[in-house]
Amino acid sequence: MLLVVAFLWIATVVSLWAVLPPIHRVQDGRLPIFVAARVLPNSVSTVPQVFWVTRNPQQYVPGVVLVKTRRVLALEKSGRGFLSSALAQTLEPLHVRHIRQPFREYTTASLQSQDLFGLGKVYEVWYAAPVDPYDVCRALSDNPEIEYAEPMYRRYPLYTPNDPRFAQQWHLQRIAAPGAWDVTRGDTSVAIAVIDTGTDWEHEDLAANVWRNPREIPDNGRDDDGNGKVDDVRGWDFVGNVTLQQALNGQFREDNDPKVRGSTAGVSAHGTQTAGSASAVTNNAVGVASPGFHCRIIPIKCASDNPQTPGVWRGYEAILYAARLGAKIINTSWGGPGGSATEYQVIQQALALGALIVAGVGNSGVNMDYAPFYPAAYPGVLSVGGTTRSDQVANWSNYGVSVQVYAPGEDILSTTPNNTYGAATGTSFSGPVAAGIAALVAALHPDWSPLQVLHQIRSTADNVLTTNPSQRPLYYGRVNAQRAVSVNRRLDQGTRMPGIGLAESNAILISSPTGALSSYDPHTVILRLKNYLGPATNVTVQVQSIDGYATVTPATAALGVLGSGEVKGD
Repeated sequence: MLLVVAFLWIATVVSLWAVLPPIHRVQDGRLPIFVAARVLPNSVSTVPQVFWVTRNPQQYVPGVVLVKTRRVLALEKSGRGFLSSALAQTLEPLHVRHIRQPFREYTTASLQSQDLFGLGKVYEVWYAAPVDPYDVCRALSDNPEIEYAEPMYRRYPLYTPNDPRFAQQWHLQRIAAPGAWDVTRGDTSVAIAVIDTGTDWEHEDLAANVWRNPREIPDNGRDDDGNGKVDDVRGWDFVGNVTLQQALNGQFREDNDPKVRGSTAGVSAHGTQTAGSASAVTNNAVGVASPGFHCRIIPIKCASDNPQTPGVWRGYEAILYAARLGAKIINTSWGGPGGSATEYQVIQQALALGALIVAGVGNSGVNMDYAPFYPAAYPGVLSVGGTTRSDQVANWSNYGVSVQVYAPGEDILSTTPNNTYGAATGTSFSGPVAAGIAALVAALHPDWSPLQVLHQIRSTADNVLTTNPSQRPLYYGRVNAQRAVSVNRRLDQGTRMPGIGLAESNAILISSPTGALSSYDPHTVILRLKNYLGPATNVTVQVQSIDGYATVTPATAALGVLGSGEVKGD
């Protein structure tokens, strides 16, 4: 069951019939994982979540599961087992190849106190036995040492066919970028991390905007900034040049060059195109312009140089790496189905570190409320759909209430490897267009939180995608860069606009022992809402169930006045 608030959110008490089965049992072949709310700095907290593990071998990597233990466990010297007798019996039939701690840095004394979600207790268990990861997760779910077990979901770049029909950047005029640049041209202190297939950081129209790590001494063979990456002066390559079989075995070859090299350099253009769509160097009399103008790019490579090895690998490690580097905006033009508790917690940790994740919603033309696409569907992510030259939602773009905003994604002219240029289509490019605008907003408001930036982009979007008010929640609006940097210049004067969403602290309170909808009985749900931006008056809110399985009472409520930063629903 999905509970959705249309237009604006309101704190209200509702009775509804839950359709979720009991939280700790396998139901209809689905294994639930409950992620409780966590208190973040400044007394804010996340929203409780339920993720379902289902049998679908096409969605996840064979021979590996992600497990989160209830405490940090030591590994055997061989790296093939835990020093835990409770786990040994369960893992023995799997013929474990190796166990890896992807967020090991959070077990160190210096970072352990900052591990808000217990990511230091997450392990990758790679095994040789011909057992479906779903069955492994079921077997591990009852182990007393395990908090949860889930598959490692496959993630892919959002490729769509190229159709370069116009040798011009029509989209910059459509989003009013020139007007935005009259207000701000970004700032070199704001960095957009581009997590993708690899970025040609030497490109003539990208090089001047490529971020340089001020805490790393180039080419001295040392990890000067202590983040576990040696000489990561311009970002990082999390994968290297590996075959598909090596990737499926977790045999990656990390290095400090996030550019595709060798004979395949002209093939993997996706990352270079997304980087240029966000922040190619502007006003330099070379190549193309971009929304981000002066904002920096942190190139991060999460795909193989080998075109025969499809997919984005270790993207969530890259998200946390980018957030720890200080990226204000993180662009992810990739994803896939299957909600992951681990991925969700990584997203929330990155938000807590001050980074806004921007994600394309996918190119299948389906309603994302019924077919979620991740990471775009995770709470706190600025999810971006695609529009055409005629200012319509593209028939290839996913859509729905869970799509925060839309941006041009048809024939987006951008940089391609080896000092070339080309047009591309898809939400892969809608996302970085919005990310470039988000970087302008972050440059103008360095004190704003990621959620303030998100609501600013959403609230200032143009309502041009539908004339039917009942359809507005599905097609909320197309980004407008000029409005995004002009409205709410100060929250106490000038042109102001509200941005209302779930509050950060105890946003959803549910009358059940688990804090989630866990039975068919009526439940009382309290939604606490916050106005992140300018003051709002005469606020009326509708609450409705998307799938019709919940009865919501009352369905409509008047909130009245909601001031800047005010929370209601106590």
